[in-house]
Amino acid sequence: MEIRPQPGPQEQFLSSVADIVVYGGSAGGGKTYALLMEPLRNTDNPEFGAVFFRRDTTQITNEGGLWDTSQNLYPLLGAISIQQPYRWTFPAGATVTMTHLQHEKDVRDWQGAQVPLILFDELTHFTRKQFFYMLSRNRSTCGVRPYIRATCNPDPDSWVAEFIAWWIGEDGYPIPERSGVVRWFVVINDVIRWSDTADALVELYGSEAEPKSVTFIASSIYDNKILLEADPGYLANLKAQSLEEQMRLLHGNWNFRAEGGLIKRDQILHLGDATMPRMVRIVVAIDPAVTATATSDECGIVVVGKGDDGRGYVLDDVSGVLTPDQWARRALNVYDHYQADIIVGEVNNGGDLVERNIRIVDSSVNFKAVRASRGKAIRLEPVAALYERHQITHVKHFDKLEGQLCSYNPETFDKSPDRMDALVWGFSELMLSNSGGKQTKLKGI
Repeated sequence: MEIRPQPGPQEQFLSSVADIVVYGGSAGGGKTYALLMEPLRNTDNPEFGAVFFRRDTTQITNEGGLWDTSQNLYPLLGAISIQQPYRWTFPAGATVTMTHLQHEKDVRDWQGAQVPLILFDELTHFTRKQFFYMLSRNRSTCGVRPYIRATCNPDPDSWVAEFIAWWIGEDGYPIPERSGVVRWFVVINDVIRWSDTADALVELYGSEAEPKSVTFIASSIYDNKILLEADPGYLANLKAQSLEEQMRLLHGNWNFRAEGGLIKRDQILHLGDATMPRMVRIVVAIDPAVTATATSDECGIVVVGKGDDGRGYVLDDVSGVLTPDQWARRALNVYDHYQADIIVGEVNNGGDLVERNIRIVDSSVNFKAVRASRGKAIRLEPVAALYERHQITHVKHFDKLEGQLCSYNPETFDKSPDRMDALVWGFSELMLSNSGGKQTKLKGI
């Protein structure tokens, strides 16, 4: 029996010798099937093991997902499965496991592990911290050189977009002549440094530097001839999506963000080389992940301030997928770091969850609970007016936050824009509250 990749990107992906290969582009490009084929080259090694990661377990077991598709492939080579923890064992003893990394702390479950082959399905769903921690677990004593393979669809707000930026043109589309070209990187003080050769990095950073090789391979649904023949209607399904989803999932564009919200991209000013004024008031605002347990929902935590020039400033965005204890501690950390005047937190859906978690960590903090009495769009309007009048400046580019601000449309949004909500609560506090008997309204309001 012969199992072969389709000619083109799928074959290129499976033949790359880079330490890390990211296989990305439009939906339907044959990425998941290629990922499932990757471990098969080593299944005659009884000590070999591969681990697939998805962000949560339901993504593994979805119809047509990793587990479902693997059942059409691995039994052909004599593998047998155990439903929990979704593991295949091949006749020689090699194993392929499928599991999740739902929360950042889940990487600690892999302390001490040695995994010759790590495979991330939809890499943009994972955090940079998760990826680089698991890179430290990518070790091998079975004779197979450790390596990592990953797939993804375009997401301009993910850390992956920055990681593979060299392979992507200014227009957001992959550069054809760079697809599959190998580059090298090292991480110095948490900053990724790139070069065309490993030797150049060693020369720059010393013999202790351990360069890793990376490449990005672009794919398209038009590369997957088997799918187009078996399901010609799938292409029509992609064309029926919103413009944003078409640009990403059909055309593979890494830069496209839907506009048309209350705030326009050209209304967002950035500090650049200008000097930031003294802040006369700073607010840390929380739009919580509303649960008392670990969650896959994102908690919005944004720091805003009013300068002595009367303008508003976005100072930081430390939002993330966090448990209540984690986001409470993170909010308090930035509260202390920026010497903020107050923390405001929404309590509409979470009851007293925000205040309770904040005060468990620090009972003396100046905290104010806020409750939504109007819809998101109405709450956003006065802040949007500030942006329109160029009365708000971002101290740096906050890509995810700015993506939410510019794409939010109250008629079409499909998930809660938590970063945007936190920003609105923060500026609402600056615009409407009194401090020491003096109104702290921003210039222009």
